[in-house]
Amino acid sequence: MFVDAQKRYTIIVLIILVISVGCSRQQVSSIESRNLSFLYKPSATTFHPQFMIYHRTDTTSLLFIKLYINELAQIYDEKKNNNYFKIRFQYQIFSSGETEKFLDSSSVILKSYQPVANSNFVTYIPLKLKKGGKYFVEIVSTDMINNRKNQDFIRVDKENNYSMQNFLITNVENLKPVFNNVINSSQVFSINNLRNKSKNIFIKYYSANIPSPMPPFYIINSKTLNIAPDSIWEVKNYSEKKFILENKGLYYLQTDTTLNQGLALYNYSKYFPYVKSAENLLDPLIYLTSFREFKDMKAYKNQKIAVDSFWLNTADDMDKARELIRVYYNRVQLANKYFTSYTQGWNTDRGMIFVVLGPPKNVIKSSNMERWSYGHRISKPVLEFSFVLNETPFTNNSYSLQRDELYSQIWNQAVDTWRSGLVFSIAE
Repeated sequence: MFVDAQKRYTIIVLIILVISVGCSRQQVSSIESRNLSFLYKPSATTFHPQFMIYHRTDTTSLLFIKLYINELAQIYDEKKNNNYFKIRFQYQIFSSGETEKFLDSSSVILKSYQPVANSNFVTYIPLKLKKGGKYFVEIVSTDMINNRKNQDFIRVDKENNYSMQNFLITNVENLKPVFNNVINSSQVFSINNLRNKSKNIFIKYYSANIPSPMPPFYIINSKTLNIAPDSIWEVKNYSEKKFILENKGLYYLQTDTTLNQGLALYNYSKYFPYVKSAENLLDPLIYLTSFREFKDMKAYKNQKIAVDSFWLNTADDMDKARELIRVYYNRVQLANKYFTSYTQGWNTDRGMIFVVLGPPKNVIKSSNMERWSYGHRISKPVLEFSFVLNETPFTNNSYSLQRDELYSQIWNQAVDTWRSGLVFSIAE
């Protein structure tokens, strides 16, 4: 449950150091014409800023930015006796819908002197986004000292005052914004919504586990969260409280329960997105096992023994087993990082394909769809998957696979390869 605070914690935002700002109406290139597979390949760059949108007023939204100091190139300034880093952020704003209409672009240069002991730096860029609309923001970040780049995309919903991006979650310990809706039981945080004048908030708690997706050749309806909350309660004067998520599950916060809008927070495990417990190791094996085999493994009193036995029997060699484990669970952890929504990332349609088949060679992205392809021929991709964005109040990161019976051959080949003691990959 949630714990009340003794006093109100003021949200402190760090002021961006703007060297130059330039606005332009010239669109660089269409989103749907570019291969964005690097978004799901962490090795594609060593520079990984994080972004988050918060709607402060009807006309202004804040693009919060988190930079990890150890990822940034720095130059020593003798006059100030300190190091500094220098980053350029270029962004384009598109309207979201059937087609993306280019609206605006801008460029901001940030230069900052930071103590070596600091682990991260948080700031924001104000964006002029009108109320009543949905947008798609592309951000290109450049480390100007070594010219490393990173590219990100954020969907923005400003249709009303009740949706998730109207809430700002702040870490009570350091007063910095929380960039991820996945919060473990050791984090203490506060919540604010400046556009919504309600002083009270209702909390719905869901403990139910979400079933894993069926293989991609099963023709089924899109998976949606359709369960009743285990409990619901009201917190008065919520902006003056501090909160902690004690139990695993989904917490849905609403200022108006008659609307299908609110803020979803998730508590999966202490170490999420990393895979450390026996349960975390066993559950993703559902993709490589039969229903009966998986059920028998879940029945083990010591599930770690079940996991170890599976990989040793699969590899028939300790070194091969270690390699299979390393690759498979690295994919699980990356899927947790990229695809988590109201369930863990590995447990989604995109996560399932990513874990078993590996990172796609090509990714084409729009405001409401992703298309992945693996391998290539001269004229057409070897294998393609399309994922459609689900409209759900719990998350803006839920996609459903457009399933096809033709996927059965490649899926069975992939599972058989893993079960024969080899990592599955599609030759490029």
